[in-house]
Amino acid sequence: MSNENKAIVYVLIAYVSIAIMGIFVKFASATVPSSEILFVRFFLGAIFLLPFVVKTKQLKINFTKPQYFILRNAAGISAMLLMFYIIKHLPVAIAILLMNTSALFVPIILLFLGIRTTLTQVILISLGFIGVCVILLGSHSQAHIDNFYVFIGIVSAILAAIAYCSLQELNKYNSPQNIVFYFHTIGFLSIALIFGHDWVWVSLSSFILLICVGIFGLSFQIYVTKAFKYASASTLTPFTFIGVVFSGLFDAFIVKDHLPTTFWIGALIIVIAVSLLAKDNAKRAKLKKLAENHGVISKK
Repeated sequence: MSNENKAIVYVLIAYVSIAIMGIFVKFASATVPSSEILFVRFFLGAIFLLPFVVKTKQLKINFTKPQYFILRNAAGISAMLLMFYIIKHLPVAIAILLMNTSALFVPIILLFLGIRTTLTQVILISLGFIGVCVILLGSHSQAHIDNFYVFIGIVSAILAAIAYCSLQELNKYNSPQNIVFYFHTIGFLSIALIFGHDWVWVSLSSFILLICVGIFGLSFQIYVTKAFKYASASTLTPFTFIGVVFSGLFDAFIVKDHLPTTFWIGALIIVIAVSLLAKDNAKRAKLKKLAENHGVISKK
């Protein structure tokens, strides 16, 4: 099997895992607060990663630019907390799709950081937002879909995009394993301190659901890391939306929560926009590298 095909298999496993995690979050949120669910997700991740960071002696974090470390963790934890919250109130497919729109906000955030956004990017971002609007307009016909929670999902996507932009800077000074470990550790500690007083004792069935959330969350983390080791984001981005399809089938056949046709039309528009955006980013990165190699622009 070629590296590209291997990467596609890994990314499919990763995003089916995140969809299954969302399903277990949905079931668990009927009796357990969202913050408590996320605590378990972070705690199991930290426990799993600890032996690896100890073995490779990567416990030390490089604080060359501490603002990015703070921003990555604050925005990332907040994004996940909001996502877990909206899963309780929205069909899982809509929550997962809104999470995937974070790629649309990355060029906008980079623009505020002084990095130019091209006309192509503006067009593709606009196309993606047209897809979001199609979903919002269609949701008016669905009494059980409250646009307030859709708005919260978009806020979650913006925070995830901020975390991603910060992550790009952190990767220059720290290993991915180190960054992920501290993200999980800070995540479970901060959530316990802020929200712990609202938590409840869980039943055996709820405990099993929480463990499943942690397992499939870890599965996502492991396989998405493996996938991007073997192929670029431009190749893999279209396949990341398998989670939306999988969770849509769950909504339709298990929960009997049938999504309107406008959802699938809007989802298709977003898939096209995000996929083309990833390809455009890859093309620009390649051209920049060629320019640097030929001394046209300076390396930073």
